[in-house]
Amino acid sequence: MSGSFATNRRFYDDKHFPRGFSRSGVFTIKEAQVLESFGHAFKELDEQLRQPNDVVEQHFVAVCRGEQNPESLEEKAWLKFKQRTGRRRFHALVGSPKVIAGSDDDVSNDDDDIALED
Repeated sequence: MSGSFATNRRFYDDKHFPRGFSRSGVFTIKEAQVLESFGHAFKELDEQLRQPNDVVEQHFVAVCRGEQNPESLEEKAWLKFKQRTGRRRFHALVGSPKVIAGSDDDVSNDDDDIALED
């Protein structure tokens, strides 16, 4: 992996991990070290701000795109980081009330008209 993920800046995410990656309880010590050391390179590759330099970085980009399964510690740590900092999915049920036949203004208030899921 020599030369892969080359960067000279430490990576921090004070918004989501204000006490650091290692104190968050989310990452192992090795994952936290990898994120701090190579996080800027991971982010630039993931956001296509930089081109992959070697086969390792090409595989990393393929993992970020969902084309390959994560194999290395770096790939797994970055996917875990993205999962923890990404937006949560929001699901909502949208519907309109039933109109009773023969009346334009009447609205049915039956509880079984709209199914709610947990």
